[in-house]
Amino acid sequence: MENFVFFYRDPLFGIIIFISIIALIALLDYSRNRVRAQKKEQSLKDLAKSYEYTTLNDDIAKFIQISPSALQPLMLMAKSYAQSGDNESAIQIYLSVLESLKSSKDKILVLERLGEVYLQAGFLERSKDIYTQILRTYPRNPHALKSLMQAYEKMGEYEKALEVLECLDEVQNAQNNIHISTDMEEFNNFVQKSQSYFYLMMLLQSCDIPLVLKLKNLKEIGKNHPMFNKVILNFLKINDKNAFWEYIKGCENIRNYIDILYPFNELPKDIKKYPRIYEIFVAKGMIEDEMVCEVFELEILHRLRLVKKAYLGFEYRCHSCKGIFPFDSLRCPQCSELGEMDLIIKILEDRSL
Repeated sequence: MENFVFFYRDPLFGIIIFISIIALIALLDYSRNRVRAQKKEQSLKDLAKSYEYTTLNDDIAKFIQISPSALQPLMLMAKSYAQSGDNESAIQIYLSVLESLKSSKDKILVLERLGEVYLQAGFLERSKDIYTQILRTYPRNPHALKSLMQAYEKMGEYEKALEVLECLDEVQNAQNNIHISTDMEEFNNFVQKSQSYFYLMMLLQSCDIPLVLKLKNLKEIGKNHPMFNKVILNFLKINDKNAFWEYIKGCENIRNYIDILYPFNELPKDIKKYPRIYEIFVAKGMIEDEMVCEVFELEILHRLRLVKKAYLGFEYRCHSCKGIFPFDSLRCPQCSELGEMDLIIKILEDRSL
């Protein structure tokens, strides 16, 4: 007993106990991280299996097992299929590749690509599930955050999209991934534009805000962000014609809004005070006037009004990627850039007469 008391009082005993406690904590922490890693690995496997096709190409999976070096060409092939619009083939290849991978990091890369294809193909719930799972495993993934934001946006869940945007902003600033000042300025501009866009869409969707208050807020948003004029004008066109005319009379670059004005058959009495709007209806033949239209396509339509064999058609060109589309959109369907598209006016032959 005396020996034990002596040993207990020995400073070396205290050091041994201290080291043992540290070793125990380290062992427990290692075990916890190990279990967490296994859970992440299993969750990625479960996610891949949940989207497995019944027509999954077994030949691709076997080919990857025989020749692991074929992985990169297969990824390029899937990307090529996705770019050409064959989303089914791209999804099939990505799922086959996913089955053959062991590393979580490699799986994340394939899942990101798979999420992009689902997003492009319109499978928004699947895309959202994939990016949500990626972020559970790697919460500071900027690419997954941006894609999840786009998925929520396409689903019309603008409040959630705004929350994801705020997370993306925090992650980018924390990681300090942007070293060049121009890149930082570009990213901040992207965040500000996206925030304003989500606030605008939330305002338009809200059923709790009175129309009078909406109109007031819309005027303020349009004053600070002219790029949203078309969205605002389309809303006013449906909900309040008087507010529509009041708003568009104060807009610049009326040429870009000809597609919105062209279908109108009822005009305000003071329309002649606004030449750029007035000439649209002169060209259309609603108003008799021998004026020369400033817009070339309107002047051609004006000169053809007597034979009545022409009408205007419209296409839309993205500022960023220069892609041309048959429908207008504030966010480019091809490059996802946010901004008002350029209006392309076309003179078309009316064959119905």
